[in-house]
Amino acid sequence: MRIAMTLQHEWRIDSRVIREAEALVRVGHQVLVVCRSQAEQPLTETQNGVDYQSIPRTSSVTLRHLFALFFVHLRVYSLWVVTRFGIGWRCGLRETWRSLRPLAILFPLLMLGVLAKLLQALVAPLVSLVVRPIAKKVFAPTTRKLIWDTYLRARHKAVEALSLSRIRDIARDYVEPLVHLNDYAVSCSGFIIGWRPDVVHIHDMVCMSGGYVAARRLAVPFFYDAHELETHTNYHLRRLTWLFIDRYQYALIRRAAGVITVCESIADWLSRKYKIDRPTVILNTPDFDASAKNGTCNETLRAYLGLSDGERLAVYVGAVTIDRGLENCVEALQYAPGIHLALVGSRYSVTEELLVRLADQFGVSERLHLVDPVPGNLVVPFVRSATFSLIPIQNVCLSYYYCMPNKLLESVVGGLPVAIARLKELRSFLAMFPVGTEMDESSPRSIATAMQELSEETNKYRPTADQISAIIAYYGWESQRAKLVHLYDGLKSSVLT
Repeated sequence: MRIAMTLQHEWRIDSRVIREAEALVRVGHQVLVVCRSQAEQPLTETQNGVDYQSIPRTSSVTLRHLFALFFVHLRVYSLWVVTRFGIGWRCGLRETWRSLRPLAILFPLLMLGVLAKLLQALVAPLVSLVVRPIAKKVFAPTTRKLIWDTYLRARHKAVEALSLSRIRDIARDYVEPLVHLNDYAVSCSGFIIGWRPDVVHIHDMVCMSGGYVAARRLAVPFFYDAHELETHTNYHLRRLTWLFIDRYQYALIRRAAGVITVCESIADWLSRKYKIDRPTVILNTPDFDASAKNGTCNETLRAYLGLSDGERLAVYVGAVTIDRGLENCVEALQYAPGIHLALVGSRYSVTEELLVRLADQFGVSERLHLVDPVPGNLVVPFVRSATFSLIPIQNVCLSYYYCMPNKLLESVVGGLPVAIARLKELRSFLAMFPVGTEMDESSPRSIATAMQELSEETNKYRPTADQISAIIAYYGWESQRAKLVHLYDGLKSSVLT
């Protein structure tokens, strides 16, 4: 079959998409991945049999974009309302109002801005001609000054809050992201329609509109692959944007030929939320077999840091960014003397500066090590020389609470005991494979206690060879690839019949 995949970002940073595309090519399918372009990257590439088509980003917002956005709103909300009415008209009306409310407040806000300008023009002469002469007769000079200063401050704050520029900023914060997403969706659907696939595979809900339009135009089925709970992430900005995108998901997910997601908890949540059959769980796990064949590491983490075998070394693998609990881990070092902490992964400058500053503040700078990321197939051999691994992800959103990070599997397969945050999927893993301990990810002292326990009782928690083999067999990419191939084999059979 010809399979078109849609992706909201540059394909090189998404190992899940690459593995899925290559797995389907391996069994004889033809795969095209349509994604956003990255600066200085070619627009058309072929890697390991997979074709990649990148789409340049929108440089500016034009009137054409705004009209297109309006009609996308109309189309999606109409689909969504129809879906809701199919469940129950009362619920449909209530939810429709809740979804349209963010759009409805934009116009009143604009009117408030205009009203503020009118009130400012009317109130100023009224105060000068009427209020001030009366106040001179009624109040003492000090009281008049206090009242006047209070009035000026209140007027300034009101004008600032209801200014047209402020309202424009609010509207722009909502509209601009949607314009860019919508423009990508339109371009994406155009490429897919021109390629004429047999199936459309939509990665992430941002791409749902473009993928759905293409699938409907070609009269072919589509799969939806949810990489996380995107409506319940740690993205705090542009809430209105994500609320609108959620309407895409609600309106279109019920029309998919199948839904795929990354863990059992998210599958249960999607099934309950959208009243659909339980999604197929395909874990986003590393290909440990390929890593064993191709992952030759000339230097271990301990040798890279120049630490002796007797020194205790904790390792964290993954992006050094917000909401990963790394600030608490640095603070915990002051309560865990003699333990070194290595952070292996790409670093965001703001987070890096914060961690360095905290290390200086707590006097643990010599025991904090920032290490550049290593290729995915080298993670296991590189970190296995550490004493134990830390997974302190913060429970700041439902998507994080349900996460099943690769760092857990990479650490355990590398033979390291783990200290995990109290998150649902992590606790379920530890219940099946007792290879570590839990900690309160929000408490530096609790993290320090877990670090001390694992460093003193390493052999008690160290994964055995049988446990590692069972983990690779159950969680490894080879077993996940088989589920993906089986899903497409079922679809191919239904299409042929």
